[in-house]
Amino acid sequence: MIVFPMIHPEFRVSRSVMDSIFVVLAFIALNFIIRKVAVIFTLGLAGLLYYLSFGIIGLILNAMVLLMISKFFPEKIYVPGFTTALIGGFLLSFVNFLST
Repeated sequence: MIVFPMIHPEFRVSRSVMDSIFVVLAFIALNFIIRKVAVIFTLGLAGLLYYLSFGIIGLILNAMVLLMISKFFPEKIYVPGFTTALIGGFLLSFVNFLST
């Protein structure tokens, strides 16, 4: 709620704590599902490409998931564009890295 508007003034998340929790849970679920489907359909090559690209594919996937959540739930989160979503995905990956 605080960091995303610093990326871009139009990048916003609802001020409700429940909406924020919903966005986080939707992000986790979509990210998990898309990664598993990608690994299954590419017969494991997606995992290899992830490591060979030093995680850039993961950042792009995070940006796509943020954009998808923004399209499905515009009242909870709004992402103005792909570049903003990419920076937001980077921040999410960075925070995830720090928490592990």
